[in-house]
Amino acid sequence: MSLVDIESLTDSNNNRFEYDGTAIVSEIELRQLCKNLASLIPNDNGKVQRKTFNYRQLQSLLRALIRTASYPRLSVTHGAAACNALCGFLDQGVVSSLSELRALCFSPQVWTETFHMFLERSENTKAKPMKHVLVTLAKLLSKNSEASVLYALKDSTIFTLISIICEQDESESVKAAMQALEYFLTRRIVHGLDILLKKSQRITTENSLKIPNEINKEPQTSDDKPFSPFDWNKSTKGFVESVLRWLRYSDIAPISGRLLSSFFRSLQNWWPEDTHFKEPDVLLLLWMEPLKALLEMNPNLIEAVEHHVLPDLLRLDYSIFITFLNTLPMEDLRNGVIGKHGAANIQLCLLTVKIAKELKLIQNLAQDSAVIEGVYSFRVESLGLALLAHAVPGVRIAALSFTIYSSSSTEPLSAEALNSLQQNIPSFHTEVAAKTRNEFTSQVRKLCSRLRNILSSSGRNSRLFSDAIPSLSSIRDAESSKWFAEDPHLSCDLLQLHIDFMKWYIIFTFQELHPAASYQRHITALKILHLFIHADFSTFISRFTQNGDAKSLQDIIFNNHLVRLLLDLMMDPFDDVRSTAAVILKLTPQELLRSSAEPRQSQPQNDEDEIVEKYLALAYPLEMPHPLHRAETLMYRTGRADHADGVGRLYGLLYESSNRLDNWRGGRKSILEHILFALGQDIENALVDLRLAVKTTPLHGRLMALRYIVARPDFYCAFIESNDAQLDTWRSLNEQILQYCTKIWDAVKNVLCFDSPEGHMFEDDEDVDSDLGTKDVLSFSWRALKESSCLMHAMITNKAYGPPSVDEGLNYNDYKRLGKLSFTQLAELRHRGAFSTVSQTFAACCMRCAQADDLLVARLPQNWYQDTISCIQQKASALTRRSAGLPAMITGILTSYPTGTFFDSVILDLQAIAEAPVQNTVRFEDLRLPQVHALNCLKDVFTNTQLGSGTELHVADTLDIAAGCLETDTWAIRNCGLMLLKALLNRLHGGSHDVAETDAGYNRPNSKLVFEKFPNLPDLLFRLLSLPTTVADKQGQNGDSELASVQAQRLFPALEIIQRSGIPTQYEAAAKRLLRYHMCSRIWPVREKAAKTLSVLIDDKSINNEIKGLLSQEWLSQNALHGRLLCLDFILSRRQALYSDQTPNYFESFLPITFSSFEAMVVQNVCPFTIATYLRILVKLLGELMRRKSTMVEQYASRYKDQLLMKWKDLLEPSLSSNNLTNDPLLTLQAIALAKCLILINDLSTSKDTFRLFSLKQLRGLDHRVRDKILEAVGNSAEVNPIIRLRFLSETIANVGFESLGINEVMATCLADILKTSETADERQAYEILRSGDARFLQLVNWRTGGSKPNPRLSGADLHLRGLMLGEDRRLAAGNLKSDYEVELWTRMLELAGHERSDLQSRFAAVDSIKGFKYALRSHDSKARTSHSLLGVYLALYDTLDDDDEDIRDQGAALVSWILSDPILAGLSKDTGNLSLVPLAASRRLLGFLDKEYGKSQILWSHAVGKLIDAVPAPSPRSISCTATPEDQAQSSNSIGKHGETPTQQLRPVRVLLENARKEDSALFVEEKQNLYIDPVRQAEHWASVLTNLQPEAVDIDLERRLSTWVLEGLDALVETAESEVDGPLGWITKPEVFVLGIRVILAAKVVMHHARRRAVEIEEASCRRLLKRLSNVGSKILMHGLWSRFIEGVLEESI
Repeated sequence: MSLVDIESLTDSNNNRFEYDGTAIVSEIELRQLCKNLASLIPNDNGKVQRKTFNYRQLQSLLRALIRTASYPRLSVTHGAAACNALCGFLDQGVVSSLSELRALCFSPQVWTETFHMFLERSENTKAKPMKHVLVTLAKLLSKNSEASVLYALKDSTIFTLISIICEQDESESVKAAMQALEYFLTRRIVHGLDILLKKSQRITTENSLKIPNEINKEPQTSDDKPFSPFDWNKSTKGFVESVLRWLRYSDIAPISGRLLSSFFRSLQNWWPEDTHFKEPDVLLLLWMEPLKALLEMNPNLIEAVEHHVLPDLLRLDYSIFITFLNTLPMEDLRNGVIGKHGAANIQLCLLTVKIAKELKLIQNLAQDSAVIEGVYSFRVESLGLALLAHAVPGVRIAALSFTIYSSSSTEPLSAEALNSLQQNIPSFHTEVAAKTRNEFTSQVRKLCSRLRNILSSSGRNSRLFSDAIPSLSSIRDAESSKWFAEDPHLSCDLLQLHIDFMKWYIIFTFQELHPAASYQRHITALKILHLFIHADFSTFISRFTQNGDAKSLQDIIFNNHLVRLLLDLMMDPFDDVRSTAAVILKLTPQELLRSSAEPRQSQPQNDEDEIVEKYLALAYPLEMPHPLHRAETLMYRTGRADHADGVGRLYGLLYESSNRLDNWRGGRKSILEHILFALGQDIENALVDLRLAVKTTPLHGRLMALRYIVARPDFYCAFIESNDAQLDTWRSLNEQILQYCTKIWDAVKNVLCFDSPEGHMFEDDEDVDSDLGTKDVLSFSWRALKESSCLMHAMITNKAYGPPSVDEGLNYNDYKRLGKLSFTQLAELRHRGAFSTVSQTFAACCMRCAQADDLLVARLPQNWYQDTISCIQQKASALTRRSAGLPAMITGILTSYPTGTFFDSVILDLQAIAEAPVQNTVRFEDLRLPQVHALNCLKDVFTNTQLGSGTELHVADTLDIAAGCLETDTWAIRNCGLMLLKALLNRLHGGSHDVAETDAGYNRPNSKLVFEKFPNLPDLLFRLLSLPTTVADKQGQNGDSELASVQAQRLFPALEIIQRSGIPTQYEAAAKRLLRYHMCSRIWPVREKAAKTLSVLIDDKSINNEIKGLLSQEWLSQNALHGRLLCLDFILSRRQALYSDQTPNYFESFLPITFSSFEAMVVQNVCPFTIATYLRILVKLLGELMRRKSTMVEQYASRYKDQLLMKWKDLLEPSLSSNNLTNDPLLTLQAIALAKCLILINDLSTSKDTFRLFSLKQLRGLDHRVRDKILEAVGNSAEVNPIIRLRFLSETIANVGFESLGINEVMATCLADILKTSETADERQAYEILRSGDARFLQLVNWRTGGSKPNPRLSGADLHLRGLMLGEDRRLAAGNLKSDYEVELWTRMLELAGHERSDLQSRFAAVDSIKGFKYALRSHDSKARTSHSLLGVYLALYDTLDDDDEDIRDQGAALVSWILSDPILAGLSKDTGNLSLVPLAASRRLLGFLDKEYGKSQILWSHAVGKLIDAVPAPSPRSISCTATPEDQAQSSNSIGKHGETPTQQLRPVRVLLENARKEDSALFVEEKQNLYIDPVRQAEHWASVLTNLQPEAVDIDLERRLSTWVLEGLDALVETAESEVDGPLGWITKPEVFVLGIRVILAAKVVMHHARRRAVEIEEASCRRLLKRLSNVGSKILMHGLWSRFIEGVLEESI
């Protein structure tokens, strides 16, 4: 019952109105109240008499409005109405003629309650009403005339907001707090100094802060102390850091940036004039240092800084911007000194320039522009050119933006810029990340726009082409362009450079579309082509063609070559490649589509082609285009989804273009009839013999074709235009499609409706073809069903599928058949992939029916719901696959009714079924559990985003049901209840649980909002956390296994809720008691989860007391002690993550508390496991304090060292005789923890020999298994500094000796891991430790040469250590012959480990090994070394640049960048250089370096020949395995000669290679290539370039002759094949292996001809030229691949 009656309020005779301020005002009454506020509240106009509404009534009304606006469970619209009514009341009240009412509105209580309502309700209320509340609050403050009240409100408000923002207080909304503070700063209600003062008061209270007189109007006492500049700076930086910390949340980032801007603008306006704070340098440092520190720690926040922080800060003052710009490495970047600056610093520099351009703070110094005085000016393009090849994608994209940027859109690009773009654009086409590729495409779109404007502007210039191009004299009187007016001839050359660049880019994109290119190259090139086509340059380029001889860009784009490439890509494995290619094909002119689609009549055909044509003529009543012939043949042979989709898209293209093509009788009608006829035959075959259909006639290709045609937005109109019998023809088509979909279901349901479809086999297995497996039948069945369902989905969703008239289109019977078929499939299917597709069709059918005007059709979803409920009851005993399609039925029906009575009734029905009691049965077979289906349906309903608003009111009730299910004894119900509960938890917290963020302390606090929104949540938590008697009884009866399952299922959801949302303050004490109880559990996972949860509830204020309580000696059992120690461990881990940048003071307070329990935990404790846990915590704390350079650690190290040594002695000495450590793993854990602790403490102690000698003596006598475990644990200990670990391990090896093979294995593995994780600066120190330990230690890397059994654990360790040690030895003794031999042997190991067929671990070991060797390749003060023995290292390094793994490529590129850096530009830094290259640019630079420095090397020649023709054999599996011995590797290396030398037997004839390459693969599932990144065509081009650039002395004459013979035989084989078989789209050259082989032969011919000319051997050159011309001539007749023709033409042109 509502307590606000608007009618009574407007009745002037009603003087008895009473209002209960605890009630909630309804939404309707609030809206009526807003309309009548002016007449309800007395004002100065006197229209309403004071006696009508007394103060008490208005006070009650105001209380009710505040109460209503603060209520947490209001709907969004109800909350908005409450806020509007409250603001309207306060706005009217402050100007009312009633003095008591004005005083009430200005009272601190009303303001405070309204303010807290704003903070608490902002997350769940619309933004506009909340902004209205904030404006009203600001008015109340600004108009308050009582100074004391005003200052008190301001102080409390600022203190509250600062607490929320800086301390991340869970009780309020951080976003709302920032919004309030920013608005108050903007309105000058609060000033920046107020914030600093209040923040300082929270940190320290001993100083009385002095406020400047112009802010603080109250008198100051003589006791006030001035606030020093240091204190101001510290407080300001602290506040900035607190605000910046929230940038990681996307919804808070915008307001964070605005708050900082308003804060500093306020400081600018209110600093005292006579202080140094007015200086730009001072104000800049206050935000610059925190900002740079943030980006160093979190580089991923650069976008948030770009959009939300930096623009507003740079607007503050131009002098601040200039000062900030001078702190960035601008000059270094422009001068090419890049490597020594971190990526974050470079990105910040680029970001600053980008923002400054947008804000017009800098002037882009163009070619002819004058410098503006007082404005920072430089050539922005120069900054971009220096960074186009940078290793960081974000830097490259920003550099590209700068390169194409200009303040004038018609300013031409410089020749330098065009050349640099041409060199670096290929790197962008290889980007792995889709985000980077999309950003690159966006930049190219801007480039196209600028090129278009440049061409348009230059075309209007009358003087530019008056002499150079006579045909343009007609535009002599046009307006001159300022960029092309000074020198016509120079401008003409520059314009030609732009045209040449566009032509190059188009040709380059064609080359990127070759069959062997990677997905990244394909999709990027297609998108760029699409941009060029839409740019429409033809209207501008045609103006500059001279006498019609030159072609326009559009002519270059649209040609047979492009159509061939696009048709080939229609069978690409990737869907977006196929779809983009189809989009471009739709733009193809008619004549090109026809010439590419139909082969020439004069082309020769062999007998096999004639047989195929005859077969196709019988099978298809129409003459079909040749590409479709081949596509369908390929689809029938493989049955793969990508081939079927290609066929479908080709049919779709032909259907769209049928009005533009000849030779298609009947047009679109005939196409549809042909598809339906062929599909009908295939379906009949599947109904008769499914196995034969699987092998010969897959269905999904033509189903896709129908779908693409039916889904056209003009299907019905286009279909009717091509037919005479309009409606009847469409009706017949619709009926035929429906029949086919039904028949397909009949054909495949026997396979897909088994409980385990993947295990279904035919009954007569002996008759099944051996090539036909279960997965083939299953794939055929579910793809056929999927595509038939997608076809029905297209029919339902496409409103243009049928006639626009309701009576003539899809009717009741059609919808009923479509829905019933989908319903039946969902009810019976058991294949999850199949019913996930069918569910979308059923949901679309329900949606379309619900929107229909026909009442019979509109009621269909409700009828299907009744069938679903019946199905749930009927299938109550069939509990498979998470209720299979039943949840999809419910969600599909409810998406048609997302709210309303029907929706609520469905939820209530499901809840009733879910919480119904289980019926008792005697036999398990008779058990019926409809509750399981209902719970699964509820789970899907509550996780469906479309149903979010409708399910909001049912969340609380469903939480109770899910929790109740956890108490049942039936496992199926308990399991489904747990899944429902987890789904609801994700719903409460807005997404899935990120365990990493919670463990790190980054979980977003939102406890108050969750618990206020769902008031039953605390009771539910305590209900789950309380262990019932029945479960406790089972603990003694059934053992721990059943208890663990039941207790974990009950406890873990409750613990997860507390971890993610915390718990309200009033429940915190009770929750902690229950958590401490569960920390004593006998079940480890329960103890661990409870301990982690308790650590979340412990705040900084009580942390010391909590630690003391956890370490107190009053524990009930060792399980209880273990739970306490786990909690302490989690507390430290969370604080390490939260306060990673804090001084050691925070952690120093923990050290005395932790050591105070040393006696009880270590000396008196008898449990080795808890001793080990305590020592592990001690090690973590000591390591953290050592990392923070605390001085307190040494004091405790010396105090407790002796006790630890005695514990070590007591533990290890008995093991020397009894081997008790070997038999007791708990004692081994204790020994490991003791060893780690002693190593740390010993390193801090002044006498370091005591533990070393004693521990080594004890280790020598231990069983080798225990010793290896201890050493391995110490070596892998992350808490201990790597150098300390390395020193200990080195001394252990030196003193214990090599009599145990196991210790050597452990040492090598640990040492390699240590070196890999160490900083580069520590590697030299690490090596010195290794050398100083003992000379025998250097034998470690050679231990495997003794014939011992190899161990996989040493696969990477051995290679890594070899690289480091050989590098140091060679650096110290360069030119040593023994060193050269060892480097050569090591290089062969690198080649094998880095091969693409090697495992990832071996390839990583190879690049790590080269990294350890890098100081032998180049010292920091010299250029790269070029000795003969280092060539193999450079070649192995080159291989890493084309590795399949992105991290390996990046590491290889970083090494190349450092090696090739100029030491003068790089400076004296040891580990940085002036370069930072992307892998593709690095490979280009490295090959140029090899050309220059090893131009006479025969080894390089041999290696390049092997790479060019792919003659280097793959290593044997044994040689590349991690268990291969050096002898195996050396033998494999010798088989290919020195560094890739290719003996005669490796040059396999091209005929054999071509035959193998042309073998067709009919497998349904294709094996993925080992390396998806490498482009073999680009590799062949690079190595061919290397071979042509080498000097004559490098040529191996014998190998060159064999190469010449190989080339001539290869060209002859290609010519012979081309003369006997037509190519064309999807022809024999389309196969990637064939295409690459042809390119290799052509480029090898180029090399042979080049060296033949150099040696004046005309016969070889003439033979190659003759065969190339012959191949080119034949190719023009058989539609040979355009890229082959282009390569042949290029080789012939170069040979002239």
